[in-house]
Amino acid sequence: MQMHDERQEGMWLQEENDVLHAENKVLKEAIWANICFTCGSPVVPAIPTVHHRYLSFQNMRLADELQHATAVFNMVAQDADVGLPPVFPLT
Repeated sequence: MQMHDERQEGMWLQEENDVLHAENKVLKEAIWANICFTCGSPVVPAIPTVHHRYLSFQNMRLADELQHATAVFNMVAQDADVGLPPVFPLT
């Protein structure tokens, strides 16, 4: 009897696995086709706003400033020869 129950549970798990596999395949296709999961309509890519462009510009400026400050710090530490390890930028 226990073997029969285990076989039934195995069959039920296989069916559930097949359903989940089919759902996974549909979702992957929707992602590749840029289709909304909820309503099925095409997804429109977001247009970068002025604020987004400003933040991107600020990010580039700050990254450049960090790189410059790191280079200056490494030069000063090397000139002072204080035995500090060199600092590498966080990029």
